[in-house]
Amino acid sequence: MPLAAFCTDIPEFHGGRIFDADYAERFPGAAVFPAFAQALRDLDWNVLTGDQVNESASDLRMDEVYVVQEENSTTGQDLRARGAIPALILSGESPLYARDFYRHIGHLCGPFAHRILFTGAHAEAGHGGTNHPLLFPAFHANQQPTFIPWSGRKHLALLAGNKYWRHAAVPWPQRLQRLFRERRERDYTVWLKDNQLHDRRLDLVAYFAARGKIDVFGSGWERRGHLPSTHQQALAPLESAGASVDYGTKQSLLAHYRFTLTMENFTYPGYVTEKIFDALAAGSIPVYLGAPDIESFVPKETFIDMRDFPTVAKLEAFLDNFDEAAATKMVGSGRHFLASTQGQQHTFEDRGRFFAELLVNVAASR
Repeated sequence: MPLAAFCTDIPEFHGGRIFDADYAERFPGAAVFPAFAQALRDLDWNVLTGDQVNESASDLRMDEVYVVQEENSTTGQDLRARGAIPALILSGESPLYARDFYRHIGHLCGPFAHRILFTGAHAEAGHGGTNHPLLFPAFHANQQPTFIPWSGRKHLALLAGNKYWRHAAVPWPQRLQRLFRERRERDYTVWLKDNQLHDRRLDLVAYFAARGKIDVFGSGWERRGHLPSTHQQALAPLESAGASVDYGTKQSLLAHYRFTLTMENFTYPGYVTEKIFDALAAGSIPVYLGAPDIESFVPKETFIDMRDFPTVAKLEAFLDNFDEAAATKMVGSGRHFLASTQGQQHTFEDRGRFFAELLVNVAASR
């Protein structure tokens, strides 16, 4: 019986826990893995996490083990060194947080028959295998939207952790290590700084918070010591609306808002994450900034593009004057898109089946 080994260095996913549907709902995009496992089991495959395979490696034939590797997982590399088959490699992180993976992407992706990556990474991943765009899974195929009347909604929400691309408050040993690394990789560090969107997000939050027009949910907003002093001062009026929001209830929360600030952490081709889909599924109008090619993934009539506004004041005025008829039309366009063939490609079930089909194809070609 062929075996799929999902290899990740995230401890919370080990022991096969990530294949539990209720458990996976806690993590962005992770509900794709129970769907993936079920699709393969329906085809008489066995599915384990890489650490489980390592524990029972003596009882397995490695030429029947197909590795699904997340980025540069050491577990996946260990299994491949023992003779397991490199079938599929994937990354759902941007270069901002998966720096080592992107720095060595050609070497890491080279052995794999299929690569699921943001399109900006395809050229450097090489063409030894087939590159597929990562269509971020964000909702269930049978999901029923919550409808809140426009008049009963609050104005603007942001649901995101208060991350910052380069922490200000770190111990001196770590600060020196970071400084040496940035000197060695000066051009790469400048590129990361120029394309990170944390500064822009913090500016927008501070602007709308000072006017009482935004509710901010997510972890870390009550702790601001890791931010540059200018941002700490600007965010002084902000009170977090909720420090911890269960991922499974995100969309029902956003349904109570007319608009959702949906900003990626980084601007990068194809880097479209769950944020805009969460808002669309909630019936809240996304105010988006991130992927330069966003319209290749989500139709323009379904969201407000921040690039269309030269100043925050102009964006504020546009949101303040957005009438219910226009909102109804845009929300309807969003629902139509999610129900379309293109939109359904972002469901957990569709992506799970797609990943499974890729493994079956690899096995059939041997």
